[in-house]
Amino acid sequence: MSTKKDSLGGLAQPWRFSQGSVIFNVRAIIVGAFQQLGALWKVLLYLYGPIALFFIVLDLISRSSDRITLSYFTRDIAALGHLPFFAGLVSQLGGLLWSATLTLCAFSLFILRKQNPDSTSPRRLLLWAILLTAVLLFDDYFQLHEEIGPDYLHISEKVIELGYMVIGLIFLLANFGEIMSSEYLLLGLALVLFGGSAFLDGAHLDKFDQYSVFFSEQFQTFLEDGLKFVGITTWLTYFARYAYQKINARESDPAAIPRSLQN
Repeated sequence: MSTKKDSLGGLAQPWRFSQGSVIFNVRAIIVGAFQQLGALWKVLLYLYGPIALFFIVLDLISRSSDRITLSYFTRDIAALGHLPFFAGLVSQLGGLLWSATLTLCAFSLFILRKQNPDSTSPRRLLLWAILLTAVLLFDDYFQLHEEIGPDYLHISEKVIELGYMVIGLIFLLANFGEIMSSEYLLLGLALVLFGGSAFLDGAHLDKFDQYSVFFSEQFQTFLEDGLKFVGITTWLTYFARYAYQKINARESDPAAIPRSLQN
């Protein structure tokens, strides 16, 4: 069976369509796999090399302590703590939304750079969004300001929170013009929700007699985490709409797209 050229990589396609069914050619599959291996070996090296190194480091850490096993790093938290599957549901969903925002901004930055290298302001905003989202994602997943900072790095929780505020302020100032030309209401709502969550995290209103009737510890935790979750969804919505609008605007204007990408 003759093989066709793939439009993306110029590699052999190991299949053909015949009356709605796919007929596979084993030889073509093997040949295609080796062709792809020759083209993708660097990608695979960059992909699996750091992962292998990461697991080696985890193994060395687990061997250095009798209290830490390798499964501590690899198993699900609910399984390790013998908790029900829905434990930490909102927190886990929040982490997924942080990750979605990070991926969205990174991919959009790549697309805009290919479409128009002169799009400085949108790319700067997306780059700052990647940095800020990565920091908040890391903090959310690994409790940086609550545990790692105070207990392991001996940095006060307040100092870390102040650092986040400084980074956020620089983010706003460095991209103020671009933000004001976008749907800034969404971004403003996200920041207000994050601020409300941070306020409740540090206020401990349940400890004050005048507020304890309305703010029990459980209710305050619910409000704190709820505001943060809604803030994350709003953050994702803002950047999803922003990236779509910028990419769509470039695609609808042929003059803004490099000639090499128009063909």
